[in-house]
Amino acid sequence: MKQREHIETSAFYAHLEELISKRNYSAEEGLYLFSQKRITNHMKDKDFRENFDKYNATHEKQLNFAKYQRDRLMDGLAVIKENDDSVVLLIDTPRSMMTELFDVQQVMVREYVFPVKMI
Repeated sequence: MKQREHIETSAFYAHLEELISKRNYSAEEGLYLFSQKRITNHMKDKDFRENFDKYNATHEKQLNFAKYQRDRLMDGLAVIKENDDSVVLLIDTPRSMMTELFDVQQVMVREYVFPVKMI
């Protein structure tokens, strides 16, 4: 709900509402579809660990961190460090844009106008 509130208070949303109010068709004749998705679903190691620990603290069944960390590494974009051949995810490297892209979402708005019925 926090994301919805953020969107509904944005200048973009106000502009969209203005567009809707200027249209000369009813809801049966046209509509706007709004969708959003994260640019990446990869999560920073710090956030992953915090979420994992919160889950284990609030659920009776304890999850195995090593298994989920291994899955995280296999699903992510990995980088091999030159100095020690260790593998890290691109999102965990300090100079990577991925660390900023995690919080970015792609928002799409589409307007559909239905054809006028012919009698």
